[in-house]
Amino acid sequence: MKKIINIVVLILILNGANAFSQWKWLSYYVGEYAYMLSSFDYGIDYIDSTLWVGVGNLYYSNDFGLSWEYSTSTAVSKVRNVIKYKNKLYAGGTYGNAISEDGGKSWKLQNTGYPGSSTLNNYVIIKDSILFISTSGGIYCSLDEGMTWDRKSNGITSNTTFMININDTLFASSTNNGVYISTDYGENWIAKNKGLPFLGIMNINSYDNKICAATFGYGICISTNKGENWQSIDIDKNNIYSQRVYYVLPYKNYIFAATSEGLFMTTDDGTKWDRIDPNQYGSLFTKLNVINDYLFCGVGRNGGVYRCKIDDLTSVHNDTKWEQIEKPLYPNPTSDYITVDLSTTTFNGSVEEQSIRIFDVLGNEVLTTTPSLRNTSASEGQLQINVSSLQTGTYFLQTCSVVYKFMVVR
Repeated sequence: MKKIINIVVLILILNGANAFSQWKWLSYYVGEYAYMLSSFDYGIDYIDSTLWVGVGNLYYSNDFGLSWEYSTSTAVSKVRNVIKYKNKLYAGGTYGNAISEDGGKSWKLQNTGYPGSSTLNNYVIIKDSILFISTSGGIYCSLDEGMTWDRKSNGITSNTTFMININDTLFASSTNNGVYISTDYGENWIAKNKGLPFLGIMNINSYDNKICAATFGYGICISTNKGENWQSIDIDKNNIYSQRVYYVLPYKNYIFAATSEGLFMTTDDGTKWDRIDPNQYGSLFTKLNVINDYLFCGVGRNGGVYRCKIDDLTSVHNDTKWEQIEKPLYPNPTSDYITVDLSTTTFNGSVEEQSIRIFDVLGNEVLTTTPSLRNTSASEGQLQINVSSLQTGTYFLQTCSVVYKFMVVR
C-alpha cells in the first residue's frame, strides 16, 4: 500500500511540474554542457509531440522540456531545423542534411549534389513532393526525398539566411541583397527590395498575408502585398542594439522580434513595442518559435531556451515571469554526486528548509535531505547531494514543488 501511495504521489508531483506558469527556461543539459549560442547555429522545432533543440548535440524531449535525451550521432551536430517529411525526419545544420528513418534514433548524412561545407539553415516543402533547403551557399532542391540535391539559385547573388513558402511562391532572405522571390519553383529568383532600408536580412517569416523581415541594424520590415513593397518599422531607433534583429516571427496579431538588446513584442504592427524578456535577461535573443500557443525563444551567450504562454505575455515592466526549462541538475547522468544549481529561477536563490526528496521509478522515496542554506544569491551557489548509495537507474528529484529526472550509472 505504501508503494502504491508513493506512486500516486509521484504522478501528482510530475503532473504539477507540467503546469506551466508563464516563462520557463528549458534545459538541454544531458550529461554534458551545451548552449544556445546564436540564431544561425541552432533551432527549436516540435514534431509529433517531440520537442527538438539543436545544440552541440541534437536534443529531444517528449514531455515539453521536463526531461531530455540526445542523439550521439555526429551527423546531427549544431542543427538549425528539424522537419518531418514522407515519414522521415530531416535535420539540417552545420554538416548539411541528415535523415532518420527510425524516429531520430539514428541519422545518416545525405548531401549528394549539395556541398556539406555550406551550412543548412532551414527546409521548405512545396506541393508535398519538392523539398527545398536554404543554405549559406544558396538554394537547393530535391525531388527524391533528400537523397540528391540540385542547386536552384539562378538570380541570387548573395548567401541566403532563411526561406519560406507562401502559396507555392518561395521567399528567401539574404545576407546583403535583401529578399528574393521565385514563382517557378526555384528555377529563377528576382530581388524584391522596394522600401527596405538595409539589404542584410537575418530571417523572413509570414502569417496570413503579412511578411516580416529582420534586418541587422534597422529593426523589422513588413510587406502586405507579397513583397512588392516593404515598410520599415523601428523597434527603438535610439538604441542600435534593439534595432539589430536576429529573428522575427509574426503570429496572429503579434509580431515578436529577437534582438541584441532583448525580446520585443508588438500587437499593432510596430506603433508600440513592449519588451518581454524572460526575467529581463538582458542578453542576445535569437531563435523563436510558437508551439501550442507557447512562445519559445533561444537566448545567446549561454542563456538557454525559454517558453511562455502567449496569453500571459506582458511588458517586463509589468513583471512578466517566464518559465525556464532549466539546467538545475548536473552532471546528468551521474555516479557519485548530483549538483543542484541554485542560480536557476526555480529556487529563487534559496532552498532554506526546502525538503529535497528523491524517488525511484516505482515511487519509492530513496533519499531525503533538508539543506540549511541562507538566501544564496541567484548568481552563485550549488548544492551537492551524495547519491553514491543509489543503484544504476532512473530517479526523480523533487523540491520546490517541481520534479527533475536524472540517471545514476555505475
